[in-house]
Amino acid sequence: MVGGGAQVNNGAPEIVVQAVSKRFTARGAADGVLALDSINLAIAPREFVALLGPSGCGKSTLLNLIAGFTFPSEGIVTQGGNTVTAPSSARAVVFQDYALFPWMTLQRNVEFGLKAAGVDAEERA
Repeated sequence: MVGGGAQVNNGAPEIVVQAVSKRFTARGAADGVLALDSINLAIAPREFVALLGPSGCGKSTLLNLIAGFTFPSEGIVTQGGNTVTAPSSARAVVFQDYALFPWMTLQRNVEFGLKAAGVDAEERA
């Protein structure tokens, strides 16, 4: 599941996952459950990366770490040289499940993020 990204932009990757491990607490497991163990990954700007593996191997856990939704137990995740400490619009995440507001029209659903970012109504439309 670990891959290395080609480095461009003067050799500086955009996203770096360095020696990242993630352990979740679990009832009945004194040391918890190790979901990721010492993962290293570098993703260059504009590089397309696919994570492949069986269910439960840690793909979603890694994506949640990169997105800033959760944090590593060990290691560091950086974007542009800065530690990922929270979600950011600089790192987009597309979930597998539908994330639409059923009471809104398609147009309003599409505009929702733009409205939250302060884009005026005319430009959103």
